[in-house]
Amino acid sequence: MDLRTVMLMLAIGSFLFGLLLLVFKYIKNDPQEVPFWIMAKMLQAVGSLVLYSRTNTYDGLTALANIALLLGCAYEAWAVLALSGQLVKRWMHILTSVTIILVCIITIFMVSPYCSGLIFLLQSLFYFLPGVFLLGKSGRKSSLQLILAVSYCVTGTVFLAGAAVCLVIPQYALAVGGSAIFGLIPGASFCIFLISGFILLMIAKEKSDMQIQEIQKTLKKSENRFQKIVETAIEGILIFDENYNITFANRNMASILGYTVEEMIGRPYASFFPESHLDVYNYQVSIRKRGDDYAACLKRMVKYIGS
Repeated sequence: MDLRTVMLMLAIGSFLFGLLLLVFKYIKNDPQEVPFWIMAKMLQAVGSLVLYSRTNTYDGLTALANIALLLGCAYEAWAVLALSGQLVKRWMHILTSVTIILVCIITIFMVSPYCSGLIFLLQSLFYFLPGVFLLGKSGRKSSLQLILAVSYCVTGTVFLAGAAVCLVIPQYALAVGGSAIFGLIPGASFCIFLISGFILLMIAKEKSDMQIQEIQKTLKKSENRFQKIVETAIEGILIFDENYNITFANRNMASILGYTVEEMIGRPYASFFPESHLDVYNYQVSIRKRGDDYAACLKRMVKYIGS
């Protein structure tokens, strides 16, 4: 698999993956969007597509493509940190972006293979960063996290070896540019694209499920707390639906009216009014249907009863 083929596959794959993430975000309205992830894939797609047509040339356009590709790698590292519950500080984000831009500008004035070596060195850093973080993170690690961490570290090692060859023994790099360690770089790039995409999706889903469970537990605790407050309240409390059928009554309300709670549930609210006061009930219903607030309803009721 040559470099141009891999660049094209990475460009198409990254673009399609970015579109998939956009679908999850906007069509499904997914509240668990991973920060930086969509931007990472779009930048990687743009950088890979430009490099596909410029594998034998290094100029300003190539440097811009490398900026996009390296920023995409950095954004993917930030996405991994975000999935792990860590926040990327603004100064770190700005410093990383400025460093990438400056290094890529410098490579324009460097001869081959030193320019490639410097790019490989930065890429290895952005592969090692999420890998080392996942391996060194305290707490229980899932098998997916371990596989992802090892994959990032292996890919980082391949790029670091390529950088070392280009920067330390440039004559050898020029002589074997199409073989040896350079033959592993395209394969490593495509493998980490496939592995990281799949595993990050699984980790994101796992995190989303855990957050939903936590929300459900919190809601259950709040519901239980509210229910205890209502059931032990001194006041009588009554709740009815839009058809004025009783859906809840605490024991004090049932005791005041001379019923059990079970006897009240499901009965029409009007059944608890004596026939002589049904006009009060009907008037109360009419002002509720007009949308008057509680204070207005109370004032109208007092005025009505007084008349």
